[in-house]
Amino acid sequence: MTAAMLRFAAGRDPLNQDLTALIGELSTLSPQFRTDWAEQDVHEHRTGQKIYRHPEVGEIDITFDVFELPGEPGLSICTYSVE
Repeated sequence: MTAAMLRFAAGRDPLNQDLTALIGELSTLSPQFRTDWAEQDVHEHRTGQKIYRHPEVGEIDITFDVFELPGEPGLSICTYSVE
């Protein structure tokens, strides 16, 4: 999970003690996480592309879509696809 996704989750559930503890632990142990956390502009992406760098394959372009589950607030399905 990226810092942006954690920040979004924390904004949706600010009283979640487990999430707060995880963010505190990551902030304490990782200077990179602290930097990433401070730089994140929180917004929700429902569709888009990501680039993953696999150590043996190289860069992989992946398209994603997020679908809300009707009748289940807060639950969604995220699909990933490649060409």
